[in-house]
Amino acid sequence: MTLIAHTRLGRLATALAALFVVTSPNVASAGYTTMTAPVIPPAGTILVTYEVTGSSPTPGSFPLADQIGLYAQGAPDGSYLNAVYVPAGRRGGIVSMPAPTTQGVYEVRYQPYANGYVTTWTFPFMVLTANYALSAPQTVVGGTSFAVTYAVPTGAPAPLGGSLRDQIALYQPNADDGLYETFAFVPGGPRTGSVSLTAPATPGVYQIRYQPYANGFRSTVVGAVTVLPPAAQPYTLSAPPSVPTRMAALPPTPDTASQQR
Repeated sequence: MTLIAHTRLGRLATALAALFVVTSPNVASAGYTTMTAPVIPPAGTILVTYEVTGSSPTPGSFPLADQIGLYAQGAPDGSYLNAVYVPAGRRGGIVSMPAPTTQGVYEVRYQPYANGYVTTWTFPFMVLTANYALSAPQTVVGGTSFAVTYAVPTGAPAPLGGSLRDQIALYQPNADDGLYETFAFVPGGPRTGSVSLTAPATPGVYQIRYQPYANGFRSTVVGAVTVLPPAAQPYTLSAPPSVPTRMAALPPTPDTASQQR
């Protein structure tokens, strides 16, 4: 892998590609993905997993190489903070680059040469000195509500309101992000607080995940809670309503018959 951050050659190659490369007709329907850890410490190592699928052109050699760029969130293409070339001929793998030293929200972007280095896939992540924090009871009863407290660290965006809200969700242990059992939105504004979740009726161990809007709702921290079976309802007995009855006269026994004489 070739590091191209802040080099004249790297930026010249990007500029020339944008000017002279005709976009491949396959790129529009191509598949490109990139993924990295949702939270990375300042100056840590960013490990980016990438995959080129479908009819996408296979990455070529420099100066025809694809690149994966590191950007401040929302920055225009070409203004990368760092970038690496994708190894030639490899349609999947892992590349690495150093993380920024400043806390904040960043993006890794897959930028194919065949597309003039226009981004085809973006994956957001955060650089933080401290992670998000969650706290919840160790055990809860199925079907009941329980409180989850949270803390958003300095360096991460404060929770927003409206349609940009963070969320705290309850998951099966191996479920992908988005396939939650239930969730609650985090109120906008304060960095600390609590939300209420309702435990599923099915007992078992579940995960509680904090998912910031700024991070594409990727889980930043995971807690655990054990759901117990719902409490058994006590048995109750009730007597049927009394019904007046008329008892028939019994025939006299031999003893009572002799006494009656």
